[in-house]
Amino acid sequence: MLIENDPASAKNIMCALEATDVKSPLIHSNTGEDALNYLKSQNNKKPWLILLGLNSHSSDGLNLLKIIKIDNRLRIIPVVIIADSSEDQNITRGFELGIAGYVVKPQDISQIPSTIRTIMEYWTLSELPPKES
Repeated sequence: MLIENDPASAKNIMCALEATDVKSPLIHSNTGEDALNYLKSQNNKKPWLILLGLNSHSSDGLNLLKIIKIDNRLRIIPVVIIADSSEDQNITRGFELGIAGYVVKPQDISQIPSTIRTIMEYWTLSELPPKES
């Protein structure tokens, strides 16, 4: 699942994800509210990984992360923040709330596919909790 409200970043990340060997369906939410509605619905399959966009101008991503991590059914899903900057306070707060990783988006958009490929390679090799039935 990709939660990203910046259209250009979302497009670049989605294109990079499509170019990987991971063939899981991609769920994209533009807002935290849409993401929570999807995640909390009993009818939807839970994602095995959440890529959470974090803009330097907004704390919405961290608020959403907090909500995800206090929900017993959602907190087991690994969340990787993909941020515009490496602000110490966001990194620290993210790890305090339970993120699995924090990656700064490359300034050079031609590097985004390589960054996304690396993230996906790691998470496809990593052992994950069993999927809920």
